Amino acid sequence: VNVYGMYLISEFFFMIIILNSLIFALISGGNSIMPQQSIQMYYNQMDVSKLTNGQFIFEVVVVPLMVTVALSLLQMVVSIVIHPVIGFVLSVSIYILSVYSSESWLMGNYLMLMRNRVFNSTSSINSYKGIICSIFLILVSLLTGYLRFRKLDIWTDNNE
Repeated sequence: VNVYGMYLISEFFFMIIILNSLIFALISGGNSIMPQQSIQMYYNQMDVSKLTNGQFIFEVVVVPLMVTVALSLLQMVVSIVIHPVIGFVLSVSIYILSVYSSESWLMGNYLMLMRNRVFNSTSSINSYKGIICSIFLILVSLLTGYLRFRKLDIWTDNNE
């Protein structure tokens, strides 16, 4: 089976998963994207009763996506400017430090719902601050990467 065939097979299974989810939602009587309030309170101690659908999508999809893009671009820029291993170590260090420290300057904290002020009222992690920091980091990474990449001569043959 070639690569295109594998792609079609994976898409087929993905569609089966989506259809199963829709059928289960219809049978169970709900098709809301919101998590069950009682389950979230019991297992995660997160109060989701005050969230709207838009706010939930923003907190669960938009913020983590922006933070992930920002951290990925940072890793790429460090890999181009310094060395790929340093970029990887920096990226892993940010994620590990974020697990053990809930400081708002550690971008990995914006990826954890339990540290978000919307879900945990005692937390100092604000999603809007995370979006602003992510946009700033994306712009700085793009500018630095562009300036550095312009100076690289990628078309030369190193074997000569």
